[in-house]
Amino acid sequence: MNIAQIACGFLVVSSALVSLYELYLVATEAGLARKFRALVGAGSWLAVSGHYASVLGWLPSLLDDHTRAYSLWALTAFFAALTLVQRRSKNEQTRRLLTPVFGAMFVANVLILVFYRLG
Repeated sequence: MNIAQIACGFLVVSSALVSLYELYLVATEAGLARKFRALVGAGSWLAVSGHYASVLGWLPSLLDDHTRAYSLWALTAFFAALTLVQRRSKNEQTRRLLTPVFGAMFVANVLILVFYRLG
């Protein structure tokens, strides 16, 4: 098992956990719009988890090798942006919980970009 596989495994689990957090928000949020946004977020995080599971070979990939490489770069930028956005969040609880999570996910993506070989 190499570093990229460990990082992908971490991202499968962490993305699934963020999806569960979004489902928690669906159950606890008051407004319909907030519930819908959390539900869409939960589905999106499950898709991200599935993407990394397909990189590991646990699921069949829906992307060719070049598209997968571009998506890894896009997800790396996405996690960098999420880390910065969460760092600036007005909600202290969210900031304290999600900033380190998204920062770790960003680092894991960088490790995948450095150590992952297509094909």
